[in-house]
Amino acid sequence: MINVIIYYRDKIKPEITVSNNKIDVQGKLVGYELEGHAGYADHGEDLVCASISVLSLHTANGLSELTSNDVTITQNRDGYLKVLANGDIDDMGKVLMQSFYLSIDAIYHDYKNADDKNEFINIKFKEV
Repeated sequence: MINVIIYYRDKIKPEITVSNNKIDVQGKLVGYELEGHAGYADHGEDLVCASISVLSLHTANGLSELTSNDVTITQNRDGYLKVLANGDIDDMGKVLMQSFYLSIDAIYHDYKNADDKNEFINIKFKEV
């Protein structure tokens, strides 16, 4: 199972709602941490793991290379990645983090089983 922790800075746990085609984020998303493997399919054929890997690396690269944000990125070959802003993030960083969360959440809901549970992804929020 892939464990995803979404970091935020605020007293209110983030809730993302979409109304009038506008994303409203209550709470301030500032990073994420991932560890593990989905186990949806054999190595090299696991669409869930590959999708989350692409999203997380895309967001990390965007935050560090395309914005003025100061971020710390830690990763290893065992499927661990942590991305955390060292302070406030700019508007582009907010868009990247919102997009990351919306995409991870969509994958989470797409791969639920008949019992409405997801055996491959676990998402938690943590205030930093």
